Amino acid sequence: MSDLILNICFFAGIILLIVCILLLRSSQRKKFDNTPQIIQIWGLKLEVSILTLLFLISVGLIATNIWFQLQRINDQIEKISAEKKQALDEAREAKRDLEKATTKETEAFIVLEGIPDVSEIPQNELACTYTTKGGATETAYVSKDAGKGAFKVTFKNLSSETVITSIDVTDLSGKGRIWSINEEFQPLKRHTLRLARIGSSSASNK
Repeated sequence: MSDLILNICFFAGIILLIVCILLLRSSQRKKFDNTPQIIQIWGLKLEVSILTLLFLISVGLIATNIWFQLQRINDQIEKISAEKKQALDEAREAKRDLEKATTKETEAFIVLEGIPDVSEIPQNELACTYTTKGGATETAYVSKDAGKGAFKVTFKNLSSETVITSIDVTDLSGKGRIWSINEEFQPLKRHTLRLARIGSSSASNK
């Protein structure tokens, strides 16, 4: 229902209510109060005075306006609630996207089977690659800053969602040694990994 019709109903109801009040206080009250009007609705037959009928009409018009206004307010509240929920969902989604888009650098310690002292292998003779859960293969940087028995591996360009599924370290000195581990972990949490040796050259077997 349009605002114009609602306003007309409301003010018409107010005017009729004022008329009823004035008639109640006037000398013509008995004339209107004692004149019955027959109303037939939903199978019922009612006899009411003109004054009562005017009062009922005024209350009905005012109540109609109030009811529609309350419905409109309820609809607005539901709309605001839905918009608030949508805004919160979009904010959470944007936060997740930002966290995924933000890349970080982190480190892990690795122990190579058969290498009790990291000084046995020149640092530039080790190559490290890792595979993510998404199937991508990336390169990590190996250093000897972790102490005598472990190497430190630096992973770059990681997001909070990155999951590493395997790490391979290759000896580039020509001995053909390779160490590997297949274990899922999230590198943004520090780990110490023990890699098993899986390959050697024929010369080293002699």
